[in-house]
Amino acid sequence: MLITIPGFLIALLTFPGVIIHEFAHRFFCDIFNVKVFNVNYFCLQQDTVGYVLHEKNKNHFPMALISLAPLLINTICCMVFTLAIASKIHFDIPTANSGFFYLLHLFLGWVGFSTGFHAIPSNKDAEALTELSQSFLTFIPFSFIRALICVSNLDYIGFWVRIGYIYVISQILPSILFG
Repeated sequence: MLITIPGFLIALLTFPGVIIHEFAHRFFCDIFNVKVFNVNYFCLQQDTVGYVLHEKNKNHFPMALISLAPLLINTICCMVFTLAIASKIHFDIPTANSGFFYLLHLFLGWVGFSTGFHAIPSNKDAEALTELSQSFLTFIPFSFIRALICVSNLDYIGFWVRIGYIYVISQILPSILFG
């Protein structure tokens, strides 16, 4: 028997990741001087829990980076926020055992987990990639990326894909990078 966790509950528990996801889109809009019409960093009262409405640009490169921005920004943030936990687990780096540092590790772990959970771009972001794939050279890579994003956003599979992604980013990758 499969248990379904309502999307709004996941969004509520992982709201820092939603906010950083939308911030990543906004940040890349600002970098490429793409006009932003409206931003909602987090709201539980709509179909989407956050969004950035921006103008369409004819240049494919900035638009692709804006769509994929959470993958880059949220992944980096996930690694940074979970580094304290990874250092304790993989590298046996001693940390203070006071209650404050324990709570700090828990807090940073939660923020890192939620940030990693929302690193995968949404299906709406994937649709934007499809719109960009006008030529044959861009169609194949953008279609492949879109297919990966859509699989990662499926109800049952997507949850576990995201959990696996978080594990790779927060535990396996630091052990490879740092020894």
